[in-house]
Amino acid sequence: MIERLIRWLSYSRSPVLGRLFGLPPLLVGYDPAVHEAIIRNAERAVYGREGRGTYETRTSDELARLARRTLAQYRAQAALYGSWWIRAARGLLFGLALPLVVSVLIWRTLRNRSRRGRAPAAEVAVVVAAERVRAMAAAVFEGMPLYFHADRSMRFGVAEARFLARTIRACPAYLASPGLLLSVLRWLARYGYVTTAHRPHVMVNFFEGTAASSLLTAYLHERDILHVNLMHGEMFYSADCAFAEFDRFFVWGRHFEELFRRLGHDARRLAIAGSPDHRTLFREIREAEQPRGNSVLLVHNSVVTRLDSPDMPALRRLLRLLPSGWNVRVRSHPAANTTLAGYVAALQADPVVRENGLRIVPEPFEAISLPDALRRSRVVAGVYSTALLEGWVAGCKLVYLPGVIARDAVLPRHDGSPNVLYLDAAVSDASVLDFLSTPATLDMAEATRVDRLTQVLGPGERFATSRAMRSVEPLIV
Repeated sequence: MIERLIRWLSYSRSPVLGRLFGLPPLLVGYDPAVHEAIIRNAERAVYGREGRGTYETRTSDELARLARRTLAQYRAQAALYGSWWIRAARGLLFGLALPLVVSVLIWRTLRNRSRRGRAPAAEVAVVVAAERVRAMAAAVFEGMPLYFHADRSMRFGVAEARFLARTIRACPAYLASPGLLLSVLRWLARYGYVTTAHRPHVMVNFFEGTAASSLLTAYLHERDILHVNLMHGEMFYSADCAFAEFDRFFVWGRHFEELFRRLGHDARRLAIAGSPDHRTLFREIREAEQPRGNSVLLVHNSVVTRLDSPDMPALRRLLRLLPSGWNVRVRSHPAANTTLAGYVAALQADPVVRENGLRIVPEPFEAISLPDALRRSRVVAGVYSTALLEGWVAGCKLVYLPGVIARDAVLPRHDGSPNVLYLDAAVSDASVLDFLSTPATLDMAEATRVDRLTQVLGPGERFATSRAMRSVEPLIV
């Protein structure tokens, strides 16, 4: 019930609920300078003048250290909502919801205890495993017993209650943050169930933006369990995950190293895992059906891309420049709970688009697999999405629509690729038409650029023994 409610609120079509519980505006409208300021303000608020570095150097209490990291991450995430009244309203609603959530967790714990059977032991447990993460986890932890915790079972027992009490004693500011308490309660209950039922040596999560992630690392260490992060989607230097701490971060490619270093993470905790999905796209799709026909795949996310969103002027410009005979398919996001009909109809109604005879059709994600959708696309366009990055790997040309994500946040990872265009006012219409009309470049230089996303763990980098990961040894070679 809790998970369904959170998902419903996060993707609500209601303007009010979307503003209160959807993606924060300052995260969607990404500006590196704004995020840098938010991170520094959150650090000052939690650590004072001495700063995080000095505090963490002098403290030997891991629980206190990671409790503060979690508080700082929550403060930064709250600031991403911008408006003070939004933050005040969220705080009030979270405070009212706290007794209800505690009651639900107690009920779920008692219910699971009464129905408890013998659960299989698993050396590695993966929590909230999206399909992409399943493939990556299977590759990273090859040969080790894996358990994917995709159900909603929870356990908030005496051990978890004591841990929370010790956390509050170490960092009393939690009591003034009902939203943070809700996040901690929810994730402690999920981790409490898995650690009790399956007794893993390693717990894996894919979302470094979870406010409670650092505190969960402390919780797991007290049970001699390692906490590992697997990359799931696009990663930016953002206040959303600036303070997260795991024992290991597995990322897709080397271009993500710099982002983690900027966030202050110990580079020795990073490992290049490569995504099996990306390797398949590179080896089997990249050169398929080249040169490809006149087709654009527009990646749509109802939370980010709307008819009133800042990227719309660039999108309308792109559509108006497309010559007659081109077709545009608008692909929905798996997490979206809205239909594409109204969005597509509004784009098709543009008089220039109609005059050019451009055909725009919806393409629900369940109608065709992403590899097949990319195979028949010359161009992939959108704001930011894993699907854009995967389109580049799959031999498509890539168009970033400005207005939401800054040029400097996305272009460096492509290292000057001729297959990538950031469609801002500096690019002339003639240059756009030339970019669209020419086939993708597939030479060795481009293959080298793209290969940074498809690297595989070498023998010296593979995750060998779970307990050996606690020592911070360099994994990037």
